Amino acid sequence: MKAYIRIRHTGELYDRSCYAAYAGANELDIPVKPYKVVYSLTDNDPKDPVVGTFSDVKVALEGLNGEKTRGLKAAVKYVKEHDIGMTEEQIQGAIHM
Repeated sequence: MKAYIRIRHTGELYDRSCYAAYAGANELDIPVKPYKVVYSLTDNDPKDPVVGTFSDVKVALEGLNGEKTRGLKAAVKYVKEHDIGMTEEQIQGAIHM
């Protein structure tokens, strides 16, 4: 397993969520693979967390061969259970894709 975490073009982590994920991954000895453009993620596995914007996560899930629907539903369930910073509108939009 490895964690894909978004960075800015300056090399800094993208936002507070990315900083928290980076700290957590380091604490758990999970290798971190920073990315600037989500379309560059070509070797992500369903077990690899992707931390970035909502659209980053959506694209990463769509990139999993044949896993789109199952992975998206699992991600939305996880977001709801852990009260991660998504608006209800974003959650509903993901459910109805």
